[in-house]
Amino acid sequence: MGTPRTVSQAIKGRLYPSREQAGTLSEMRFLLACIRERVRAESREYYEREEKGCSVGWLQKEVAQPMHRRLGMPCDALSVVNVVAMHHQALRNWWRRPDHYDAPSKRAPERYPVNPYVHNQRLEVADGRVRLFGKKVGWMRWRAGRQPSGKIMSGRVSFRGGHWYLAIQFEGPAPEYAKPRVMAVGVDPGIRAMTAHDGERCMEFCRVPERSKSRRRRLDRKIDRCRKGSRRWRKLTATRARQKEREANARRDRSHKATRKLIDHARIIGYEDPSAKAWQESGMFGEASREAAAGEFCRQIAYKGGWAERDVVVVPESMASTQSCYACGERTQHALGLKVYRCSHCGHTAGRDENAALNVRAAAIQGVRAARPEAAL
Repeated sequence: MGTPRTVSQAIKGRLYPSREQAGTLSEMRFLLACIRERVRAESREYYEREEKGCSVGWLQKEVAQPMHRRLGMPCDALSVVNVVAMHHQALRNWWRRPDHYDAPSKRAPERYPVNPYVHNQRLEVADGRVRLFGKKVGWMRWRAGRQPSGKIMSGRVSFRGGHWYLAIQFEGPAPEYAKPRVMAVGVDPGIRAMTAHDGERCMEFCRVPERSKSRRRRLDRKIDRCRKGSRRWRKLTATRARQKEREANARRDRSHKATRKLIDHARIIGYEDPSAKAWQESGMFGEASREAAAGEFCRQIAYKGGWAERDVVVVPESMASTQSCYACGERTQHALGLKVYRCSHCGHTAGRDENAALNVRAAAIQGVRAARPEAAL
């Protein structure tokens, strides 16, 4: 079983710009934010005047390009086009919402970031250094886990937690994966942990430790007691941003290691659709679901399974794997707080997440057999 010759990959690393280079990058982000706000305002006026949404071509020609020439932006025109296209997609149906004036949701267009886009012809990588936008920014040090090995497609500069980052998308050879040791594994993306079962043993992949969350909450309380804009407020705000960055890095590292282990372990990987949007919008599990990052966990399983040529099966949540007994198939209602599943019909007892993972595994095997009857399972 061979892997694809080339696949689309991305590498994110930290930039170390000089003070002058950091000022240029900050100016790019500020001017792109100005264009974003202008696009938002023009899109709203156009909708109120014409009673229909404007096209992305009209926004680029009538709004973005004149502002780009007037402001004398140091970034390329492709960054402006990219920002306009992204926000046009967000604004396409936004003004039709009846509540967009009073109660904007978490997907409001102003929440979308403005990160400068770098075309591959304006991006060079050599021995731990990168060159952005040609001579406009110049060479700077860039630290990442590995260097891109293949054709560079594009890059994107971002600012988070007081640090600059560069994400490079490239086409390169797919990673090599080990030969699978078991036939199938089922994954239950829970709130507290990701539980996987291969029919013989159970594996749990825990989320970010609680101590990181407790420290962030202490910082939030200290910030609330400070006067906004003061020196101490700015210092604590920067500390909280760095803490969030560390948590995000730990969460991302956990997901990559866990998904790589599952891809190397089994030939068939089934996971239950986590319904991340429903979790985040619920008042009970909103914060916990964001920390669990079940959607990102399952997304990584999907694309890594394609690289390794594994059978990845998405089990719908409507199957009620948590409420179904793995031994007899009978459905028994259990409260969310119970950690042990006890079937009232056959007496089967197991961990709640373990029982759900076994049900997902059985559904994944059944799905592969239905899709490919000739497969030897």
